[in-house]
Amino acid sequence: MGKTKVMIFRGGGGRAKKVDWGWKSKTVEEVKEFNYLEIRFQRNGNMAGHIKERIKKANVTLNQVWGIGERKFKTDFSTRCTDVWGRTMGL
Repeated sequence: MGKTKVMIFRGGGGRAKKVDWGWKSKTVEEVKEFNYLEIRFQRNGNMAGHIKERIKKANVTLNQVWGIGERKFKTDFSTRCTDVWGRTMGL
């Protein structure tokens, strides 16, 4: 049924019952997780997957910015830190 899906949030405990969801004589898929506005929702309410994904994106961005600083200030570590983080690192 296209983009229409259903997800049941469970707080835990017990085994999930198999339920067939439908609308207008069509079957609706039940999913374990989905993304909405770049937030990953999981059936058990856990945000660990979302947090891991955000950390990966932040690390990629930080590595790109650090590489720019590395090329710009090859040997001057203090200036590179100031350029990347906007403050001195006490060096």
